[in-house]
Amino acid sequence: MEDQAPTSDIGVDRKTVPVPWFTGGLERLASALEALPLMSRTVLWRCGVLGEDPRAVGASLGLGPDEITALLDRATDGLRLTYLDQAAEDPPLVGDETVAGRVV
Repeated sequence: MEDQAPTSDIGVDRKTVPVPWFTGGLERLASALEALPLMSRTVLWRCGVLGEDPRAVGASLGLGPDEITALLDRATDGLRLTYLDQAAEDPPLVGDETVAGRVV
């Protein structure tokens, strides 16, 4: 079965839009997320994946509004940079290969 795109934000069922080229990207994303500190992973997961309100997440973690905003920004930047660092370690493309199969 092909991977499915998260499309609920535009009203399309996630199970109807195949995205077979993103499989390697998901593995890299999971690896990048695991490389982050626990608090960063927690905040990203609860706010970004579960859709919880950052203020509620911050309150449950004993953080004020400014602190949770800063932590969420740092966690997002850390995830992006870690993901890109891992992607940079991939071997260069040669010959007839294209970047269509690679998510960077």
